[in-house]
Amino acid sequence: QLRLHQLLATPLLFSAMSVLAAAFSMRLMRLGGLAGLAIVGLAVGFVVFFSNQLCGALGSAGVLPPALAAWAPPVLAFLSGVTVLCYTEDG
Repeated sequence: QLRLHQLLATPLLFSAMSVLAAAFSMRLMRLGGLAGLAIVGLAVGFVVFFSNQLCGALGSAGVLPPALAAWAPPVLAFLSGVTVLCYTEDG
């Protein structure tokens, strides 16, 4: 059950990572601070990966329901990416 839900949630996870990448790459080069922004973007990618693996482990152990364990990290990553992207674009 968990693996099926993880496979179904994979496109959402990929789109969430794309939205997060767009949110951290839309800043203008002349504003500076691109190295710090790249480091923050890399850290956010690791946090999404770690939370996905952690929820998968909790789901396989029976602590979380399989649907919640598989769908929560991609949904949260997508919503946070859209939030950061909208905040960056609209100021």
